[in-house]
Amino acid sequence: GSMELLSCISVLLGQKMVMGCASFGYSSWTHVRVKSFGARETFSCRNTSFFRLKSNPSESVSLSSSKESKSSDQKSKAKFPKTNYTEIQKKSAYNELLKALEVQRTSSKTKDHLSDSDILWYLRDRRYDVNESVLKLKKRLNWILSLNQLLNSSDSQQLRDEIQRELATNKTVVHPFVDKYGRRVLIVNAKHHVQGEFSMNSTRILIKSVLDELIEGLPDDSETILVVFDLRGFAFQNADLSLVDYLINVFFNYYPRRLDQVLFVEAPLIFRPTWAFVKPLLGQYSRIVSFVSRTQVRSYFNSQKETPNNF
Repeated sequence: GSMELLSCISVLLGQKMVMGCASFGYSSWTHVRVKSFGARETFSCRNTSFFRLKSNPSESVSLSSSKESKSSDQKSKAKFPKTNYTEIQKKSAYNELLKALEVQRTSSKTKDHLSDSDILWYLRDRRYDVNESVLKLKKRLNWILSLNQLLNSSDSQQLRDEIQRELATNKTVVHPFVDKYGRRVLIVNAKHHVQGEFSMNSTRILIKSVLDELIEGLPDDSETILVVFDLRGFAFQNADLSLVDYLINVFFNYYPRRLDQVLFVEAPLIFRPTWAFVKPLLGQYSRIVSFVSRTQVRSYFNSQKETPNNF
């Protein structure tokens, strides 16, 4: 009733203000460790590097279409669009893409961020369309390089200090166990996020760090992640709409097909206007969102031991 109307008005007013700021938003959502180094700095999430390491030259990349179909009981596999390409055509497209990215693969600035598996992933994402794959991969490289520049700027020490403070908020936790489908799990404690508390730059670096940890820690037979938003205690100050807009862009452009499902746990009434804003941005991908209770979260895990402590 009246309370819902007030919450709608509050969030819409907040939306007007935050959307007037930089589109990337001001917030953080990760729980990782930061490791500094001399000439080059690496942000680590446990044992994984912020910067993706170059693939082994002998790395074998399979072009098989076996992963391109996904049954309902294979939720850990990415949902790639179907293609009528033969194995020969796929191999030809892959080689053509390698040639198109020859400059990036030999550049000292970008070669470490363009593994063979990355190239194949984007090719599958773009239905083996070489031109589309090149555009999307270059966009990802530019994003990574922009974050790298932040770490080498004149005020990088100030940024590192801010990141340390942001880490201490414990807004997100990378769950040590996979769910019953084999997906890596990220827990987001929404009530611990306050929009505007941290800078955009700190947030952007942390977002990439936590996503890289999730993906690099995937089991061999798994490709996707599950994100669980704990919305208990959610309030107006937690509704960072510009951050949501940025995250959608990150998942679509830089980690395509990786996000398999999102759980909103115990969503309160005040969250409704936020969801009304978010849903249209997701488009057809809103189908991956489920509203669940705390008890229902447990059904996504094999045992009580593997269930996040929050639930």
